Amino acid sequence: KINRFGSEELKTELADYVKTIKLRNIENAYQMTISAMEKAEAVEEFENCQKNACALLDYTTAANMDFRKAKVYSNRGEYKRAKELYKQALNNDYLSDFCVEESYYQLAAIFYYNDNQVDSALHYLNCNLRGNSTTKEASYSLKADIYKDSEMIDSAMSYYLKALDSGEELYTTCSVYEDLSEIYALKGNYTESSKYMSLHNEVLDSIYSLRNSSDVSDVMYEHAKTLLQNDMNHLRTLVIVIAVTTALIILFILIIVIQKRAKETLK
Repeated sequence: KINRFGSEELKTELADYVKTIKLRNIENAYQMTISAMEKAEAVEEFENCQKNACALLDYTTAANMDFRKAKVYSNRGEYKRAKELYKQALNNDYLSDFCVEESYYQLAAIFYYNDNQVDSALHYLNCNLRGNSTTKEASYSLKADIYKDSEMIDSAMSYYLKALDSGEELYTTCSVYEDLSEIYALKGNYTESSKYMSLHNEVLDSIYSLRNSSDVSDVMYEHAKTLLQNDMNHLRTLVIVIAVTTALIILFILIIVIQKRAKETLK
């Protein structure tokens, strides 16, 4: 219809619009594919997809892909490649703030837990803690772990307390309470140690409750989905029965009409 009746200006405008929609669909397809490969830790396919997708994605999304790929390598235990990609991502001016903060934290964790390089770990933690980092709680906690393992108890306690003041992430808070209980016990303050162990247990109970409620919700959802599926199956069966019955009635009526006309013709 456009080709037959539209003006040349309208054709061009609509063609550009259609092209944009196609590109958006391709971008969404790449994003979904990348997410699936990320979960499956399929790094080779991830890299091939990245080459094709970067031309279609906006600068920030393309920059974040190095970060996401680094996490895949890290999850696979390939820390050397993960470090390279985190550093590569940090060199990209379009990397999102969250990915910058998380890259610093992940580099610190790899350098400490995998490479046992305390100075490098502390360097990246300090980078993470500049400004309004959304991962401060985890970073303070990791920094405290480093000082605790170095037997710098006062510094460790200071950073564990900062971690508590910086966020409300249940798992980190639960761990920090346990660490503080241990720190106070080492300092001989068993009253505070007992207090933080009680807090640790309370948070742990909350986590278990949330897990159980989540499991119950999943069961209820699956049950509801099953009931809905059964209803749909019954509805489909009913529709088929009605359709077949209607067809038979129409066929029966047609046969009667044809027979009646045949008799009239014979007369």
